[in-house]
Amino acid sequence: MICSKCVHNSERDDRIDYEALCHTCIKNNYCYYENITKDQDFQRFYKPTNLAQVFDEKLTGNLIIGLETITELKLLGGKKNPMKGRVTKRTVYSAMVYSNKNSNGYENAVRRNLANEGIDPMSFSVGARTWGERVVGYPIIKHKDQYYLECILLNNNPESEYLLDGKPIAKEDIEGLKPKREDSNNVPIRAFKLSSILRLTTCKKDYHNLTFDPEYK
Repeated sequence: MICSKCVHNSERDDRIDYEALCHTCIKNNYCYYENITKDQDFQRFYKPTNLAQVFDEKLTGNLIIGLETITELKLLGGKKNPMKGRVTKRTVYSAMVYSNKNSNGYENAVRRNLANEGIDPMSFSVGARTWGERVVGYPIIKHKDQYYLECILLNNNPESEYLLDGKPIAKEDIEGLKPKREDSNNVPIRAFKLSSILRLTTCKKDYHNLTFDPEYK
């Protein structure tokens, strides 16, 4: 038994595992393909993308990327907060990743900013990592058997949407939302767990269901 809306769609996408998709559509009496742009749950039907292969092909020194992430918010109030564990935030970022093969991209970016401000750029140097280990040649951090994508954010005010049980909710209606911490760093650097990234875009192509395996060759 198959979902004809999925199988016979004229614009088939070779990144999608249609067999798994159709089985789930029939089981739930709901066509996920028709809601591909609306349903974050659809992400699990994309075939895995090995970021090691993507970066080997496209990343030399640095690379501009787009990111769409979904993260669970940590709310105040403990177990008494009825929204605890139910609120997520979907955010779209513009970012830059570095291979760090010849020098540290973050260190270079900070030093350029300092020079522009008339401050001695050599007064700054990157210290030792406080968590995780960066994979040589990749913008990837390994920490406790999990992989994270490390990048420098290019947009100071990323677009965000808040969701309660998967449905939009106004930010001011969220109970126990922590105040936003001001970031004084002129070069904001972040590390996103791969499982929290819904979509990575670069060179006009989207990638989903991200994994990392440098031994693919």
